[in-house]
Amino acid sequence: MSFKHITSFQRNELSTCLEYYGSIWGENQMKLSCDDVGIFSTQSCPADTVGGCNTGIDTEADMVAWMYLRGGGEITEESIPYAQMACDATLGSKWVNTK
Repeated sequence: MSFKHITSFQRNELSTCLEYYGSIWGENQMKLSCDDVGIFSTQSCPADTVGGCNTGIDTEADMVAWMYLRGGGEITEESIPYAQMACDATLGSKWVNTK
């Protein structure tokens, strides 16, 4: 199985960054997910993340939604533990600090 690393910055004025690792993600799909809500880039997400939700782990649908305390979104220090619990409670997902 081949994995690629393509990033899609989006949502909440850059408080969230999506990284697509799975082979099912085509560049057009990733660009469309950013349409009108973010900036598409093939660069890695910024390193100053507070963690993220990894879904489709080690599958062709593998992706991580990284979260940041900047950017004007709804993500706060207080909301991170709830985001982690929601992620870990979802089948096939786990909270990660690095990928």
